[in-house]
Amino acid sequence: MTDKPQQYPKMTYEQLEESHAEWKKTAMSNYNWAKYEEKRADEATERHKAASRDRDAVYKKLNEAESLIQQKDAEIAKLQELFKDAIVCIMVYE
Repeated sequence: MTDKPQQYPKMTYEQLEESHAEWKKTAMSNYNWAKYEEKRADEATERHKAASRDRDAVYKKLNEAESLIQQKDAEIAKLQELFKDAIVCIMVYE
């Protein structure tokens, strides 16, 4: 079997113009679709960046809260020790 070059039907100028117009319409449709998808991807990237920034801010506040809790726990423990020492002093002096 021999490969023969593909034979295209002969077209009139009007048919060529119509074919080109259809091709151009399809190409523009594909281009517009690609631009739309690119815009959606950019928007998704921005949403992802915003969510990441929000998450980082939440973690920062959480770390600040945990640090404050530890500080207050240390203060409470110190006050409890002072309270125990005060009770011991009162008992000794009685």
